[in-house]
Amino acid sequence: MIQVDSGHNVRDLGGLPTVDGRTTAYGKLVRAEFTAAPELADRLRLRTVVDLRRPRETEHESVAWAEHGVRWINLPFGLGKASAVAGAGADFPSVYLGYLEHNPKTVIEAAAILMEPDNLPAMFHCAAGKDRTGVLSALLLDVLGVERAAIADDYALSGPAVEPILARLSQLPPYETMLASYDVAAHMPDRAAILEFLTRLGGTTDWLTANGLDPALIERFRAALLSDER
Repeated sequence: MIQVDSGHNVRDLGGLPTVDGRTTAYGKLVRAEFTAAPELADRLRLRTVVDLRRPRETEHESVAWAEHGVRWINLPFGLGKASAVAGAGADFPSVYLGYLEHNPKTVIEAAAILMEPDNLPAMFHCAAGKDRTGVLSALLLDVLGVERAAIADDYALSGPAVEPILARLSQLPPYETMLASYDVAAHMPDRAAILEFLTRLGGTTDWLTANGLDPALIERFRAALLSDER
């Protein structure tokens, strides 16, 4: 976890074990909630921020990343007219697959930007850093060959952040209706949900390349992110 005064769910995706005995490199990819912490640009030496929120969300809260020498790219993950924030009792694996099915082009573009070594170090985030961010994180880690148990463990690390993040978001115009009378327990990250999402997706690399991602980019990404040191 990376400690910031204005956030609860920011972490480096380094140090995760792969099925072939390697680990993911530190200082390359950071997943996060939205956090008004431009100091992260210097702390993390960021080149790129990929924002997965919808335009209404970005209009309400934003960081002037360009002023800090960081390229900001908005690629909204969503479900069409449905809310991007899953409600109580949601079938989270289906919601997560819905992000991919609704607009695969956006998912591919986000993945491609984060896989390009010249764009790293990079941070990607949504509002809470759990669902939309969790989906993209799972895709990237699965492509790297990270053990699925470790992907699920990383997904679950958002748990302690859920309550304070929902308490903050529920007071803001873009979210107050959809989070009215929210139930913290209904939004907690269940390891089984992300594992079911990956299982139902099938081969992550196959899905990405079938939807237009360059296989050569995947190889460059693996070369940049994987280390033989455990």
